[in-house]
Amino acid sequence: MIIILCEKNNRINTNRFALTIKVNLHKMLLMIKEWFSDMFVDLYENFSTVFVSIIMFIFAMLLGFVAGWLIGWLIEKLLIIFRFDKWAEGVGIRNFLDKGG
Repeated sequence: MIIILCEKNNRINTNRFALTIKVNLHKMLLMIKEWFSDMFVDLYENFSTVFVSIIMFIFAMLLGFVAGWLIGWLIEKLLIIFRFDKWAEGVGIRNFLDKGG
């Protein structure tokens, strides 16, 4: 506990002591409020950055899945149009392709 003495008659000046505690407490509360405010702003900024990255990652995966499916469907249709199965039979690799090989 801090005791502040007046210079005139060596009495404890409780008003000045109480005022000092109030000012220090007020400054401390402002610092705590500022710290929490900065913490939440930083948390929001980091979360928004990470959240956007996750959304973009999921979008890229879905886009890749759809693109792969479309390319496979297109190749299948092209092979049917060009009658690849008859070419493979003529060359002699039909059994190899049927086994997945």
